Amino acid sequence: RKKSTSDGTKDSLLQSLWVHSHPHDFSPHNNSIYAIQGGRWETIFGPSCGAQEQFARTDKDDNDSIRPTLYFPPNVFRQGNIDAFGKIIQQIRAFLQTELQQKVYQQTPPLLLELYGGVGTIGLNLADLCHQLICSDENPHNRAAFEKSVQSLSSSTKCRYIPKNATDMVTGAHEQEWLHQADWIVVDPPRKGLEPVVCQALCAAPKARVLVYVSCGFSAFVRDYQQLTQGGWELVEASGHVLFPGSDAIETLAFFRFHQDIA
Repeated sequence: RKKSTSDGTKDSLLQSLWVHSHPHDFSPHNNSIYAIQGGRWETIFGPSCGAQEQFARTDKDDNDSIRPTLYFPPNVFRQGNIDAFGKIIQQIRAFLQTELQQKVYQQTPPLLLELYGGVGTIGLNLADLCHQLICSDENPHNRAAFEKSVQSLSSSTKCRYIPKNATDMVTGAHEQEWLHQADWIVVDPPRKGLEPVVCQALCAAPKARVLVYVSCGFSAFVRDYQQLTQGGWELVEASGHVLFPGSDAIETLAFFRFHQDIA
């Protein structure tokens, strides 16, 4: 349906309209609404890139040239309260901007590895703070949205997307090289938290100095906290964020440093 705007042009009440269908031989048959692998998506109306979002920045770095435009077609994950999540990103940026002042980064700028990265919601908003960003997630539809967002950046940071789940990223013969090279690691896992093999790999990452953990499942975070601290990480600070007022859901943002890097 169309509506008339004040200047006489036509404006759609819909941003876009998509249709999803399962393949005829979809297996296993379960209650999944969407098939990530093998499902078919068609754009009936509107842009194929999906909805666009930009997060606000603090006054000192509110520069559109380093602020990505993120794209969220319906076949990718999008935070329900995108404005509140933007405050989490601001806090991460502030922490890493302070971290970046350490002498160790003056000669070798950091490499950032993001696991469970979605379309790069967090990582792309940190791209100007590192020399290379490696973002990964198991949903293959994220890659196109990520690469389109990279085009909106003027940063010289090398940005790469790897459509692999976190377990594959830390155990794969080729993929785990990124973990071995990472100075900063960002994880934003689902409510169940980190897989045990991922926790173990994070504790063995040879160069990692900072771990940023965004959690939407507090009990899982407590479990992972115990494993991470037993493996050498030390909690620097943590804060809770209410993304859904009126509910009992709390998003936890935690910053860890590896014990040998604690001043």
